[in-house]
Amino acid sequence: MNGQLLLTLVDHGKPFKGTWKIYKEADNRYAACHGRSTGACDQNPPSCQAFFSTRQVCRFAELLQFHGWAIDGPTPESQRFLQVCAL
Repeated sequence: MNGQLLLTLVDHGKPFKGTWKIYKEADNRYAACHGRSTGACDQNPPSCQAFFSTRQVCRFAELLQFHGWAIDGPTPESQRFLQVCAL
């Protein structure tokens, strides 16, 4: 995935669900990619959803958190993204 990684979300209670990674690709263009590892060496290719506004991607991140997904390893980028989204 090209772009700046903004946020990684995981469901610690159900690690088999994989991870969501949210990237900023350009101004007002984002991608949320879901991937699951099926074994130590086997990685399924992620499937991605495009978003074309900050509001859309913020609402998506909020929805994931509502359904039990948590931020994995806060970074400066994730902190800025969460401030923009007011999450």
